[in-house]
Amino acid sequence: MSDNPVMMCKGVPFSVLQVHEYVWHDGPGVYMLCRRSPNGVVAILYVGQAQSIAQRLGPSHEHWEEAIRLGMNEVHVHLLAKAETERRAVEADLINAYSPPLNRQKPATNYLHEIFAKRIAEGLGKNAESPLGLGLSASASRGIGLAKANRHKNS
Repeated sequence: MSDNPVMMCKGVPFSVLQVHEYVWHDGPGVYMLCRRSPNGVVAILYVGQAQSIAQRLGPSHEHWEEAIRLGMNEVHVHLLAKAETERRAVEADLINAYSPPLNRQKPATNYLHEIFAKRIAEGLGKNAESPLGLGLSASASRGIGLAKANRHKNS
């Protein structure tokens, strides 16, 4: 396995792999099926998350053939989000930001609110950094949880 270049996407580091190199990554992570044009512009075709990148990706993936038809020539993987809640948060953030054409479902934006509220309730939101590393301060995370609680109370 060679050293792969790293691309930042919304502040999240992704290793850039050739399409066949995903098999070396048998661990949890967030992945993007991408097309890089000859001039270097990257189009994100699909964003997903998996407990095992190697087992999830490949010809059996429900969007693999369609991504190939759209010119997929790279797979980008983020392997630092080990917990499912962290992977889902990164996935939701990227889908909401980029609206990849093969992500037909938009993740509920309330999912991020639920994660923050749960983390804060567990006492993990007391430090200055966001418990999920999404760049929100603890006070901003608390504000999301409070806004959600107030919305439900007023409904």
